[in-house]
Amino acid sequence: MKNHANQSCPFCGEISSSVPKLSITYDHAVFLVPELKSTTRTWNLCTQCCVRYSVPRLTDDQIIYMYESYRSIEFRGESADQYFDRITTYPPDDSENFLKVKFINRFLTKPSKILYIGSGGGVLIHEMMKLWPNAVYTGVEPTKSYSELAHRRTGA
Repeated sequence: MKNHANQSCPFCGEISSSVPKLSITYDHAVFLVPELKSTTRTWNLCTQCCVRYSVPRLTDDQIIYMYESYRSIEFRGESADQYFDRITTYPPDDSENFLKVKFINRFLTKPSKILYIGSGGGVLIHEMMKLWPNAVYTGVEPTKSYSELAHRRTGA
């Protein structure tokens, strides 16, 4: 497996140190790049700008394909609401979003504001709201139907 620990920060371009691994494999990316199925994400902390980001990252072409295809009813076989309901009802041991929030909680204590870039349909925001119900959430999502879903289902 390729070492992604020293991949540059997508925000400022600085080479950053890695932080402990969150032991999950890619979810949506396996549809796009099957070899990522066995790849574990590493979360990095940029020592320059303090942005936390996961690696490896998808290529621009893979991201375009994902936003054009992956979230369509034809590709997924379910509506955006069906997707939200399915993902948010997983038991904690089977929920990637629960594991992400558990991991994030190691670095945050009672956040008052959370900005989530690439928030999808809001399923991770939904999980974060269980732990931090008083925080103000803002999600940024380029897929209109999923942006509307996140707003409708979480208020973000």
